Amino acid sequence: SFVFKHHYFSATLDSEILCALFDAMHASAEVTLTVTARNGGEARAVTVLPLRVFISVQTGRQHLLAFRNEPQPQIAAFRLDHILSVAPGRERKDLAQRRAALEAARAHMWGVSTAGLNEQTLQRVEFTVTFGPDETFIPQRLEREKRCGTVERIDETSCRFTAEVYDAVELFPWIRTFIGRIVSLRFSSPALQQRFWNDIEEMRRMYAEGGDQA
Repeated sequence: SFVFKHHYFSATLDSEILCALFDAMHASAEVTLTVTARNGGEARAVTVLPLRVFISVQTGRQHLLAFRNEPQPQIAAFRLDHILSVAPGRERKDLAQRRAALEAARAHMWGVSTAGLNEQTLQRVEFTVTFGPDETFIPQRLEREKRCGTVERIDETSCRFTAEVYDAVELFPWIRTFIGRIVSLRFSSPALQQRFWNDIEEMRRMYAEGGDQA
């Protein structure tokens, strides 16, 4: 039986897939996944060692984090609703080792993206927000939602959020929710900094100037 703190009925269709993955983890065995292609092409087979299942408490979306040997040794993420079938494989002796590596990596993972994880390259994100004396819900929200980041109280009306993550792009949607309160924002990667502001400019063009919303 399963016990959930947050449960979304949309994931019910994937329960059989989830059960098969848990069986493989319990047996320390690898599995062969049949995974749908993102571009609508033919499904492909991937042999992996299942490590953990991450479930978003915001959307209910479920991801399998698994170790794969090909095309090179790496940790990869697979959406459960993109997995068509799970075939059990041989027993592996390195489950504990691979799980320990994933647990260590989680200190710098905002979501489930493994971009940069296997290369062990970190990207720094830092932004400062301001709020009114009666808007204590802003620093409270930062503390509640900071995940692997840190929040520093600068003064009575401003806070600084800082994080070092493998894939800073995952923070873009969350950072955008503070637009109007951000007084400074810096990414360690100039390309990411430009990409973020390009997105903001495109949004401004769409909503302020009635641009093409296709």
